[in-house]
Amino acid sequence: MASNGNVRHYFDEESLSWIRENITSEFHATNSGVMFFDEPQLPHTDVTRDYVLLYNIQSGGPDSQLCFWQEAGQPLVRQRMLTAERGPNLKLVERVNGPFERWYIVNAKVIHSVENITGLRLNLQVSFDVGLPDLFRSRYCL
Repeated sequence: MASNGNVRHYFDEESLSWIRENITSEFHATNSGVMFFDEPQLPHTDVTRDYVLLYNIQSGGPDSQLCFWQEAGQPLVRQRMLTAERGPNLKLVERVNGPFERWYIVNAKVIHSVENITGLRLNLQVSFDVGLPDLFRSRYCL
């Protein structure tokens, strides 16, 4: 990842089968896995995907926040593989505490970061290269 040195472990075949049976068969299996965040990251867009379905096993601490940013003079949705320095050039669009004990979908082409981490952030990540399966689009009107 361009914004940090965090580590991803890819899902084994048993985990991939569970995702196919219980969530969706329409995902990028070779880009999905368990992500360990143990250092700060710059606000960024993802390198290899447009959307990601996440579940935090550990959130990074009770005050951790998933934050979405808009860079001055730029559209909200950007291209992949950007990083942005923190400062007055970034406007906070939305922040979500945690999230805790739920699956959530992130548009990874919106600049995002996790702030206020005081411990390990460990999450399951199911990647979607371009667009979302119809299951998610119709259910959540994305």
